[in-house]
Amino acid sequence: MLDSTFLDRLNGLTDVAFMERRNQVPMEVMRVNDEANKHGMFHSSRRLLQIHAVYAQEVAIRVQLVWQSIVRVHRTLGSQVTDSFRSDLKDAIKDYATSIHRELSGLLEETYRASSLQMGKATLDGARDLAIAKHLAEVDIYVDSLLTAQNSNGATSLSGTYNFYGPVGAVQTGAGAVANVVQSLSNEDRASLSAALAQVKAALDASSSIPEVQRAELTGIVIECGREVEAGNPNSTKLMALLMVLGTTIQTIANARPAYEALKAAVLPLGINLP
Repeated sequence: MLDSTFLDRLNGLTDVAFMERRNQVPMEVMRVNDEANKHGMFHSSRRLLQIHAVYAQEVAIRVQLVWQSIVRVHRTLGSQVTDSFRSDLKDAIKDYATSIHRELSGLLEETYRASSLQMGKATLDGARDLAIAKHLAEVDIYVDSLLTAQNSNGATSLSGTYNFYGPVGAVQTGAGAVANVVQSLSNEDRASLSAALAQVKAALDASSSIPEVQRAELTGIVIECGREVEAGNPNSTKLMALLMVLGTTIQTIANARPAYEALKAAVLPLGINLP
C-alpha cells in the first residue's frame, strides 16, 4: 500500500486539478447546447451524443491527470520501489478511475433524464476501461524503467535512482535518499511547443468547417497555452489540461492533421501522450 504522505500529496494535486476541470466541463457542455440550439437541434440525439463525447473525453483527461500526479509525487518524494509498488500504483489508478467514472456518469445520466428523447442508456464504461488499460501499461513501463536503472547501477535495494524523460534537476545523496526533482521545459522544448501552437492557430483560422463560437473558444485555449508556456513559473496542471483538450479536439478537424501531429510531438516532454 502507498504510504500516507504519498497519498496525501497525490490527493492534494488531483483535488486541485479536478477542481479546474469541474469549472471547464460545464462550459464545454454549454457550447454543445448553444450550437444545438442555434441550429434547432437542441432536442436531438446528436446533441446527446456530443455531450456523451464531452464526458468520455473528460474521463480520459482526468485519469491522465491522475497518472501525471502520481509520477510527479513519486519523483519528488523518492519513495522506495517495494515489491508491491507496481500493484499499488495500479490499484490507485483503478480507484481514481472508478471515482471519476461515477461522478461523470451521474452528470451524463442527468442529461439523458432531462431529455424528451427515448434513447438507450449511454455509459462511460468504455472510456473508463480504455483509460485504465492505457495507464496500467504506463505503470508497467514506469516501474520497469526504475528497476532497470537500479540494476544497471548495481543497487541492492529498490530505491534511489530514477530515469527521467525530459529536462529535470535532481539532488540525491546515496541509497534511500530523497531526490528533489523539478520538471521544466528547456528553451528548445518551449520553442517547439510555441511553434506547434502557432501552427494550430493557423489551422483554426484557415478551417471553414468549424463553427465561429468553437473557433473562438479553441483560439482562446491556444492563446492561454502560449501564455503559460512563456511564463517563468507556469501552472503545469492548467497547461497540461488545456493542451489535452486542444489536442483531442483538433484531431477531428479537417485539414488540421499536420498541426495536430506537430502538437502531439511538442507535448511529449510534458508527459502528454495524445491519441
